Amino acid sequence: DAVFTVADGTVGQIASAMRTAGDPARERAALAEAAHYPRVLAVLGASLAPVVLRLMGCPAFAISLDGTTSTGKTSCVQVAAAAPWGCPDRYSMRSMLQTWDTTAVAVERLFVSLDGVPLILDDTQQARSPTLPAEVLYAISSGRGRNRGNAKGTTRGVDSAQTVLISTGETSIVSTSRSGGSRARVLALWGGPWGDVSVETGATIRRLVDVVRDHHGHTGRAWIHYVLTHERYWSAWRGDYSRVTDDITRDLCKNVDSVALAVSIRLSSYIACIIVTLRVAMNAGIVPVTDSQITAVRHVLIAEAMRTIAHEDPFLSALILVAQRAFSADAMYGSGARAPSTGWAGRVQMPHLCLISTWTDRELTVDGYEPGAVTREWAHRGWIDVEAGRSGSDQGSDQGGTRLCGRSYFGPVRMRCYMIRLDRLRDVTGIVWDPSTADAPTTGRA
Repeated sequence: DAVFTVADGTVGQIASAMRTAGDPARERAALAEAAHYPRVLAVLGASLAPVVLRLMGCPAFAISLDGTTSTGKTSCVQVAAAAPWGCPDRYSMRSMLQTWDTTAVAVERLFVSLDGVPLILDDTQQARSPTLPAEVLYAISSGRGRNRGNAKGTTRGVDSAQTVLISTGETSIVSTSRSGGSRARVLALWGGPWGDVSVETGATIRRLVDVVRDHHGHTGRAWIHYVLTHERYWSAWRGDYSRVTDDITRDLCKNVDSVALAVSIRLSSYIACIIVTLRVAMNAGIVPVTDSQITAVRHVLIAEAMRTIAHEDPFLSALILVAQRAFSADAMYGSGARAPSTGWAGRVQMPHLCLISTWTDRELTVDGYEPGAVTREWAHRGWIDVEAGRSGSDQGSDQGGTRLCGRSYFGPVRMRCYMIRLDRLRDVTGIVWDPSTADAPTTGRA
């Protein structure tokens, strides 16, 4: 068992929170049920990752649950992040779950004391300073505290630690920083971690929180014991981490510019760390998950990383913008009896998403993009199939003599469209068309 010797304060509170309670089988059953939700399982993987950061060679990072209130962010970190390590009761003085109502110095003391254990901070809205989350994020990602003075007038040295910050808030940690580098330090998950809010889901969440309030702390101890007693496998785990990082990097770095490339590489390493952590813990029997559930986590994290990268790549951001609007309710031809007031966005004619050029150009213009430049770049990257839906009489935008538009029928009318390849849309944005719905579109995440 781990033994903590601390004086007082928040560090002491968290150390005393790292205790076991109740039945390990009940805790395990709660985690098994929570694993059906990919974002929740991703948080569980992130909470176990600090134990193996160093041996995998992964830098410290943060995972941020962002979105409007009452979507289950706090309950997610209670069940998946705090409960594996100790008391998840946010109202207890001895809780693994802390809030952003703190100071930079206090958080620094926490993370250097929690080397190998996750740091969980709830609700960025409570931060005393608007710049505090960004300061904390930088300190954790660097793995070092500040060089501070002491009462004797000398410096006390710099502490170092490796941890994962798990944060919640209506506002993302990334948005609190003016530095573009913050995007390379955070896996930002937007929306409710438990999926669509419903009466049934709410009842499930409350039941799981009640279970882990009484049964917790066993998973983290078992995980530490397994890692420390299986040093012979460390090299293999490092190799798996390296291979998964390379695979995810290839997925994320397709058709991004040099500015977004560095962000893509960093985010790939964090996703790989979570995936390999879950695989090792699954194979060890530490966490009750399946390969398909881990694959779902990978898809979700890649899709969310693409959102982050899009902020660095305006052409990718523009593609995500128009695709999401086109796939919104009643915007696609065939999704309703009447055309919407803004006109049809387009239709799916396999294997293409046929976006009506006038609608697409208007949406791009409204959001400050120059349609000609954007669509030419889409064609250059191979997202527009310039040969699809073409006839000799078609007229479209020029890209060095190459027409960008084809045509598709909307009832009896043949309209000029940008023919976006659905497979390329899926690969670069994570937006998926469900072919079983024909011309009644839905969206999902790869």
